[in-house]
Amino acid sequence: MNTRELLVIAHERGGFRSWRAMGRALGLTVNSLLRIRRGHGLPSDETCAELAALAGVDPYTALLQLNIERTEGRARRVYEKALRDQTTTSIAAE
Repeated sequence: MNTRELLVIAHERGGFRSWRAMGRALGLTVNSLLRIRRGHGLPSDETCAELAALAGVDPYTALLQLNIERTEGRARRVYEKALRDQTTTSIAAE
């Protein structure tokens, strides 16, 4: 799940009537949320963790995905491996 998808799920599961209401709850402008939704920006780590909580998603996984989206090169490959390892660990635990 990418950050844009996380945002939409958090909006739905959070029961917000509008993007403006969600923005107020997160301390963001509606324009900031819509930029993220359109793929023209990324949330801060703190906002990503809040979105994960609203969406019922593991914040560790959400933060790894966020860093994959914002990073390039070797660091990106490290985050991708960490996400794969996290996914494998989660599946094995079930």
